[in-house]
Amino acid sequence: MFDYLTRVYNRRAFFVRAREEFSRAKRMEKPVSVILTDLDKFKFINDTYGHDVGDLVLKSFSKTIKRAVRKYDVVARFGGEEFVILLSGADLEDAYRKAENLRREIEQNKVYSKKLNLYINYTASFGVSALEPRKELSLEDLITNADRALYKAKNSGRNRVECL
Repeated sequence: MFDYLTRVYNRRAFFVRAREEFSRAKRMEKPVSVILTDLDKFKFINDTYGHDVGDLVLKSFSKTIKRAVRKYDVVARFGGEEFVILLSGADLEDAYRKAENLRREIEQNKVYSKKLNLYINYTASFGVSALEPRKELSLEDLITNADRALYKAKNSGRNRVECL
């Protein structure tokens, strides 16, 4: 159910919880949003400083996300350095603001490596999508839209938030 390193849901657990929240939102005609986020130039961090520093960055990244969301929001490691957040009751504007706040906070984070005796800065890019009440989209559609928006953020210079 949980990713060992980051202590957030794994991909499988995400889909179990997200389907419940998505179903509830549709039934109650409430908005629901998905934020897909990915660390920028993570391969460079691993290749330059080592995988132990990459692990420190992943842990810091997940802690920042968990602190920023509500207890009933669903956070998971989606794969590698990619994380997904499902925000119940949040429309596109709410999710954009949340992602932008996270982006700014992450941009200011520094991870300290005792082994290397240095601080490492890192950034992340974000893709956001939302289901407005009475729209006929699936959870998978929301994730696909968030992924497209994330791709746009990466191709537009990284360390930014894009919506779709």
